[in-house]
This record gives sequence, structure tokens and C-alpha cells, in this order.
Amino acid sequence: MKKLNYKKKFLSVFCRNEDGFTLVELLIAMVVAAIVGGAMVANYVSQQRSATMVRQVAQMQQQLRGALFIMESDIRVAGFNPQNITEVFGVTDIRRRLIEDGTPSTEGIPALMVAYDWSPGNPSPATTGNGVLDPGESPIYYLLDNGRGLTDLMRDLGGDPQLVAENIEAMAFIFAYRDDNGDMVWAMDTNNDNRLDTRIDDDGNTTPLTAAVALDNIVAIRVQLLARAPNPSRNFFSQQFFLGDLPPIGNDAFRRRLLERVIEIRNADL
Repeated sequence: MKKLNYKKKFLSVFCRNEDGFTLVELLIAMVVAAIVGGAMVANYVSQQRSATMVRQVAQMQQQLRGALFIMESDIRVAGFNPQNITEVFGVTDIRRRLIEDGTPSTEGIPALMVAYDWSPGNPSPATTGNGVLDPGESPIYYLLDNGRGLTDLMRDLGGDPQLVAENIEAMAFIFAYRDDNGDMVWAMDTNNDNRLDTRIDDDGNTTPLTAAVALDNIVAIRVQLLARAPNPSRNFFSQQFFLGDLPPIGNDAFRRRLLERVIEIRNADL
């Protein structure tokens, strides 16, 4: 009998589960873990989206600044010609060009060609200030289809075009000249005949000029570049952007950045 009592006591102690977890406790722990895990995942996704947005904006800003730096270098020296041959050097072509191959067309995108009697890559006296338009002295800026649903800004010196900036969605140029009173007038070429024919005011309103203005009267250029992110962003709606006489751009989920700069042509009044 004594041994039997020991056995019952042992079984009673062994079978008690006072230090374990109940089913309710396990369920509560699972719910708390799920909430914490979900919060961590949501925070990670939010941080990733923020990092992607910051990276996209930084890339666009860098592309725009680099592009304008290169363009400004060419535009500022446009018209430089010690031989004073104004019909050859200066702003020489403002016709629109196709994004497929860069050829002039009324259906194209605004483009710009300038010329100067100076070749930075060839300082030889035979090709610098000789009064002749030599290779490398007339860069053309235009947009070219990159095959990824966007266009890139190219700089063409007569050979293979050089990439200036990626994912430039639109580009526009507004040109300044001085009227008979010496006042600055901003105008554009709207019919692609290589002459200024339409005046534009500070509010973007346009009026036809009474007489077309030749390109050699241009003294400054307002350059407008619009960069676009390659991919849309969730829960984002873009504002509209207005460049020159182009249709409004935006109202979608793509992030964009617009950079505008007025560049004076230093040799225009010489």
C-alpha cells in the first residue's frame, strides 16, 4: 500500500501543467507577433518607397544640371567669330526635329543648333577663328527616342550623336531679341521656318509678331528641360508642366522635374 501511494503521488505531480501556456495565451501571442511583424513589413516597404523616390528625384536633378551646364557652355560662345561673319555663326537653326532620327520636321520636338568659330578639341590656328565653319563648331541639341518609352538629350557635332542626359521628356527654347526701342522681346518659331514669329509674355500668352525676326537678332535663350522618372510611383499624381508652345505635360503617376535657365549670348551685340 505504501508503494502504491508513492506511485499515485508521483503521477499527480508529473501530470500537473502549471508552468505551461494555455491555448488562449498562444493565440494572443500569435496575434501580437502578427501585428508587430506587419508593422515592421509596412515600415520597410514605406522606407523603400521613400528611398526610391529620393533616388529618382536626385537622378533627375543631376541629369538636368549636367545637361544645362553643357548647353550653357555652347550657347554662351555662339556667334564667336573674329572674322565677323555673322551669317555663318550664332544661333543657326531652331527647327523642330523628329525623335526617331533627329531630322527637321514640323511634327518634331524643339531643337537648337549654334555655331562658333572655335573648336575646343582642336586649338590649331588653322581651325580657330579662321572664318570657316569647321567640323565640331556647330553642335545640335535634340531629343532622341531611347527605346524605353522616353527620350534622351543628344549633342550632335556631325558624327555620332553624344548622349548628354537620359530621360529628358521635353525641351523648349524661347528666344529674346531687342526691338526698335531696345526693349527685350521673347518670341518663338511656331511654323518651323527658322524665324521668330510669335511673341510670348511672362504669363505664357502668345501673340503673332507683325514681322518675322531673323535668328541673328537673338541675344538670349531661355532653355526649358523636363526630366521624367522611368517608372510611375504609387499614390502619386503629377502636376502639369508647360514648356514653350508644347501641349501640357503631366497629370499621371510619373515624377518630373523642370529646370529653366536664361542664357545670354555674349557675342550677340558685338
